[in-house]
Amino acid sequence: MGIPMLSCMGAAYKLDATRFCVTDIFKTINDPLAKVIRKKLRKTGIRHVKVVYSPEEPLESIGLPDTACQSRPVSPDTDTGKSAERHTVPSSNAWVPATAGLIAGGEVVKDLIAQAHTMRIRPEDEADSEPARMAKERAGKMQEECVRMRDETDGEKRKGEERK
Repeated sequence: MGIPMLSCMGAAYKLDATRFCVTDIFKTINDPLAKVIRKKLRKTGIRHVKVVYSPEEPLESIGLPDTACQSRPVSPDTDTGKSAERHTVPSSNAWVPATAGLIAGGEVVKDLIAQAHTMRIRPEDEADSEPARMAKERAGKMQEECVRMRDETDGEKRKGEERK
């Protein structure tokens, strides 16, 4: 389909937000969510998906047997026919998933800029760059529109003051 895609992988049981990186899902390690997604992608024939993930080894969960919110029922697995069993709910902290989201957002912006061919146009190449020429033209039109709107607003203010 040609639609760019970026996905964030698991942030549960991870503490080091500085370990996040952007790569292809088939190059990820130490990420149980990515492992499950890779398996499904292979079945569908998809070979490349850009992801944000952390290679940090997930921490062990601290089991608290009397905590009701620690476990949740899992629906039956249709592939294996296993009955429902209980698993611990993956936990995370505030800064790790937030960092993954910021990295994903930055990556999307970089991809959009690269797609528009306006990333890092050097001043000496600006004269020969078609995207730079188009951007300069759009900026000029926007500036003209801004001046026109300001003049209209100033004119309306003057008329209002004259009426008083």
